[in-house]
Amino acid sequence: MILSPEASQLFRIFILRAPGKQKLFVVPTIFRRGKLNIILWLIIWILLATRFASSLMWSEQTYREFTKPTESDSLVGFWTVKSVRSDNGDQQKYFDKWLTLSISGQKYASVSFRNGQRVWLTWKTSDDQKQVDLGAGKQSNWSMHCEIERPDPEHIVLRSAEKTIIQCERLQRSDFLLLNRGFHWVNETPFNK
Repeated sequence: MILSPEASQLFRIFILRAPGKQKLFVVPTIFRRGKLNIILWLIIWILLATRFASSLMWSEQTYREFTKPTESDSLVGFWTVKSVRSDNGDQQKYFDKWLTLSISGQKYASVSFRNGQRVWLTWKTSDDQKQVDLGAGKQSNWSMHCEIERPDPEHIVLRSAEKTIIQCERLQRSDFLLLNRGFHWVNETPFNK
């Protein structure tokens, strides 16, 4: 679609091997006045640069949250699910598939399953971080209220009213192979999946 205005020129160069009549890929003019075209391209470049800069700032902020969480966000980080116990057989089968729990603040968390799939959940903690409401958001009406126990800073235990107990252990930065080797802008999973 981008090259469609230049299709005859490309055909002449690559198929007929004849020299082109004019320069290839001339910046299209939208307005008749040249100054307006320049202003439009400047605005486009400024918007692209702003988007890129905000993306870098968001990445840096997320990196800081996961490496050095504040006292109020002591649950923020990656947690590996060590064990799950439940009296309900269906819930036991569901939670047995959990591999990691990634908590990214007061509102959201994601769960990575053993088959590689990731699901985003709503994560609402109480002010004292002793209780949490998990929900599937718009995906379904599933929700679960849990009490949070902290035996030590590196472990959490989620206990629900349905007698489901999920024990998690914090993943350290050294547990991620790519980060250990200096690749700070690379995700462990391709395409953030």
